[in-house]
Order: sequence, then C-alpha cells, then structure tokens
Amino acid sequence: MLKIRMSEIPNPKRQDISSGTAVAPGDWLGVIEEFIPSEGTYEGEDGSIYSSTGGKVVIDEHKIAVHCARDLVVPARGIKGIGQVTSVKKQIATLNLFKIGNRVLNIPMSAVIHISNSSHSYVRSMFDVVRPGDWIYCVIIKPGVPAHVSLVGREFGVLKGFCNYCGRELNQFKGTLLKCSNCDEIQPRIVAVDYGSIL
Repeated sequence: MLKIRMSEIPNPKRQDISSGTAVAPGDWLGVIEEFIPSEGTYEGEDGSIYSSTGGKVVIDEHKIAVHCARDLVVPARGIKGIGQVTSVKKQIATLNLFKIGNRVLNIPMSAVIHISNSSHSYVRSMFDVVRPGDWIYCVIIKPGVPAHVSLVGREFGVLKGFCNYCGRELNQFKGTLLKCSNCDEIQPRIVAVDYGSIL
C-alpha cells in the first residue's frame, strides 16, 4: 500500500517573487510591463512571464531570469507522482507535483490533467474528478512545462480529499462518492485504490 506523510512534502505556500525565490516550471513571475523575460522564462499570451524551468529567480535591473536547479528532476512518460490540486475548471485541473517516483521535490513541478485523461468512463466535468486542495496519485503521460498527467487506472486518483463547503477531510463512502467527516456532505471524486494513504 502507498504511504506518504504530509511532513515529507514541502510547504506549498506562495512567496513574493524576488531574487533568490525558488520556483517550479510554469510558475508566474511577473508581467512584461515590469520585467524583460530572460533565461529560464517565457512570455504567456496574457502578457505574464512564467518560469520554464525549476530553479531560483535572478532579477537584474529590469530583466528576470531563472537559473536552473542542479537537482532538477525531469520526469519521463510513465513515472508516477503525487501532487496537490491548485485549480479546477470544467475541462482541466492544475496541480503541483511534490513527489515523482521515489523522490520528494524541493521545488514542486506544475502539471495539468485534462478531462479526457481523468477516467476510463465518461466524466461530465472535472469538478466530479478532483477539487482544489485534493492530494492525488497520477502518472505522467507527457513531460513538459507543465507536465501532462493522467488518472486513468484503478491505482490513480484522489488520495486525500477535502469538503467543498467546510474544508474538512472526506471519508470513503460508496464507489466514487466521499462523505465529509464534519458536515456529512457527499461529494464525487475519482478515488485512488489507496485512498487515505496520505497521513
């Protein structure tokens, strides 16, 4: 059975961007009105600047760069990981990967799940798959910035879920349904076979 303790995973609190800030691939760094994108960065369609690699931010006057971390993990297709969901839309969810294979990352890696990679069965909305704050077990299907991951397969899915309404932990109830330990709200998820293994 898969077991991991929360104390093994770095704290994902957001920091202000300044020289020396540790960032992951895909992290927001600023806007082009403020900085000129340089090494290790790219400009998004919205005029924002993002990190294209994991490492530390270097700001030199109006230029912003990211110097690659020496121990950066570049995952390959088929490697399994553990991450926390950061946002959910109808067709896609984003997450930060904190563990890839057997390695805990000091700098989390950005990833996305598309609804087509969430289940063998028909799924109406990603809100029926995961919610922000959920911890999930997934497999990388396309490396990159961000990495694309899948939940297809019995072993993959939510490892620890939290109630949409009161924020308390959800317990297994029936099939793909989870029940809040506090308010008894019942909510759908794509549940991993090892649900509850994050302590």
